[in-house]
Amino acid sequence: MNRWYYQLLFALPEEDDIFVVTNCLSKSSEKAKEEWVRHFLGVGTHFLPVRIKGGWGKAYCEPVARTKIEAMLSLGIEVYFEDDPSIVKLMRVMTDKIKIIHYGTWITEYTPPVKK
Repeated sequence: MNRWYYQLLFALPEEDDIFVVTNCLSKSSEKAKEEWVRHFLGVGTHFLPVRIKGGWGKAYCEPVARTKIEAMLSLGIEVYFEDDPSIVKLMRVMTDKIKIIHYGTWITEYTPPVKK
């Protein structure tokens, strides 16, 4: 599809970019995710994999949230959509420089206490 389609889809002005910041546990999962991004969001989308080893709960969510925020701040990303409610809650506590928006219907497996 053409870039203009995705700009309409995401209500983006022409000068804005789309970044996909995602955790990839292996080279094969990174490759699969990047192929999905290229297919559905187009070649103009920036794919930014982060690598936090597996596991779940707090030991997984905190480093994923922290690493994603560090990457986004370095790129000047101002708005971010995340489907994992546990990571959303952590990211909202960790920074106020990025608007973190939760989407999707994920079941919460770990909900950290939110302290502001």
